Amino acid sequence: MKYRILTTMLAWGWIPAVPLLSAADQPTVLEVAELTRDKPVDFSREILPIFRKNCLACHNARDTEGDLNLETPTTIAKGGESGAMVVPGKAAESPLMRHVRQIETPFMPPRRNKVSANKLTPHQLGLIQSWINEGAKGEVAQVAQEFNWRPVPFALAPIYATAISPDGQYAASGRGNQIFVYHLPTRRLAARLSDPSLGKGNPAVAVAHRDVVQSLAFSPDGQTLASGGYRVAKLWQRQPAAVNELLTLLPGGETVTAIVVAPAQARAVIAGSAGGVQAIDLQGAMPLWRDQVSGQVAAQLALSPNGERVAVLFTDGRVRAWETATGERVTRELAPMGAQALAWLNDEQLASAHPGGVIKIWAAINPGHVVNEWKPGGDIPALAVLPGGEKIVVGCADSKVLVLNVGDGKVETEIDHGAPVTGLRVRADGKQVTTLGGSTVRLWDTDKWTMTAQLHGNPLAAESVARAEQALAFVKAEIGYHKANVESEEKNLKKGRDAAKKATEALAKHEKTLVDKTKEKTDAEVGLKKLADEIAALPKNIEVAVKAKADIDTVLKTAQALVAKAKAALATASEAKSKADAAKVRLSAELMELGSAAQNARQLAAEARAVSAKAKDDKTLATQADVVAALAKRKAGEFEAALDRHAP
Repeated sequence: MKYRILTTMLAWGWIPAVPLLSAADQPTVLEVAELTRDKPVDFSREILPIFRKNCLACHNARDTEGDLNLETPTTIAKGGESGAMVVPGKAAESPLMRHVRQIETPFMPPRRNKVSANKLTPHQLGLIQSWINEGAKGEVAQVAQEFNWRPVPFALAPIYATAISPDGQYAASGRGNQIFVYHLPTRRLAARLSDPSLGKGNPAVAVAHRDVVQSLAFSPDGQTLASGGYRVAKLWQRQPAAVNELLTLLPGGETVTAIVVAPAQARAVIAGSAGGVQAIDLQGAMPLWRDQVSGQVAAQLALSPNGERVAVLFTDGRVRAWETATGERVTRELAPMGAQALAWLNDEQLASAHPGGVIKIWAAINPGHVVNEWKPGGDIPALAVLPGGEKIVVGCADSKVLVLNVGDGKVETEIDHGAPVTGLRVRADGKQVTTLGGSTVRLWDTDKWTMTAQLHGNPLAAESVARAEQALAFVKAEIGYHKANVESEEKNLKKGRDAAKKATEALAKHEKTLVDKTKEKTDAEVGLKKLADEIAALPKNIEVAVKAKADIDTVLKTAQALVAKAKAALATASEAKSKADAAKVRLSAELMELGSAAQNARQLAAEARAVSAKAKDDKTLATQADVVAALAKRKAGEFEAALDRHAP
């Protein structure tokens, strides 16, 4: 894999200039150099760099100012919104030349631009002119620059990232630009990851990233590791162990329950769940022999120190032995009954553990004769023999591990595994013994029988338990969540039922209201129709009203004339009333005078009557008195007539 950086194309275009320039700003037409060349102008190497520096910032595929793209001869030939910019073979007639020579606006590049682009030189103008005269053709080659990266110094190895696989088996660590994977149970380096493309030309350089590894993470199944560097993320797939060839260990689909390999002989012996026992040549991948113990299941299998014999413990408590080369049965049905564990003491004798904590020593060729028998006590599920056959390691169900001397059967050493022992393994040189039991594996040094290492727990089982507990917690949370939801939904259901009841009542009420509203709607429609009819008749009514208004105007004018006359008559009447009031005042004065005269006349008449009465005897006086009385009476009558005449 090559990492290449494409050269970056930077250019500047032109913008419209102000058409009116002062004398000081008036540009000068640029000169064009006449070039003498043997080869045609190369657009990619000679013309494109000029455009990159001065034009492409505004005239590219993304930013086509004026719809003009100057990136390739093809896009240049298409022209812009003002038409073609290049006339192939005729540079003098090409608008592009007039713009770059600053003969015609807009000038290219513009004056006082923001990118410090300069006017084209005569040589550059000469290249453009020659290119156009040659037909304005060419191609744009992608110029790639390959870098020779230098590796990060190995002395620079900071650890910025670590990760542990979900099953707890592996740990990954980044050291500088390298990645190391460790097998945690054995504390050994399992792999050093390297990208072959980074070490090309230098196989000694085994690095994972070009720069420092900054992050690491395992996939949930632990089969993939992701690593991150500067702008780079990589995935590393764990490769499964290579399988050279598949062997059928037991025919007929029988399940293998025990297997042992004789390293020096390249031979394997397999025992199965149906009582089958078979030897296979590992080099030729061919079965050597096969035997069958019908109705039994193989529980344990042990190989003699020289690898020439194999003993198999079956579920019936008997031990049976075979010659590994020929398959000839060595031990048949006379072996001690009730065996729980077995181990070869030497090439001829076996040790077997029996109920009650009994250990028996017997010869393979004479199983009916027990040579020695010891009772260290307790249930014994596992046996092992140290090289030389002088000491037997006994694994007990009470967590104890006993080391017995074969000569006298005495316990020389006792250690505590910490859990019921289920298995024992002895290193080939006898310097270390591994005890298995519970969830712990412990490694012991046989010189002083001190523990040198231990593995606690089954990572896969622990991971399964953790996942199960996590799933259980999730399920409990889900149950609680859904229970709360059910309670909430029950409350909501009750509220819904109450709301439904209220809604039913409201519906009945609204149905009644609907009937009323329907009637109101019908009445309203009738009223609306009536109103519509009235509106339809409105023009005619308006015409009648206009005519009536004209009549009213005529009557109004007549009434106004009558009012004017009435006002004049009223003024005349007011004047007459004023005169009458004045006459009344005068008349009242006259009446007062007349009243006074009448009073005087009455008084005079009374005096006359009195004189007349006195002068009855005097005829002359009586006559004068009568005359005066008649005169007074006449005057009184005139006065009364005047009063009646002037009465209001």
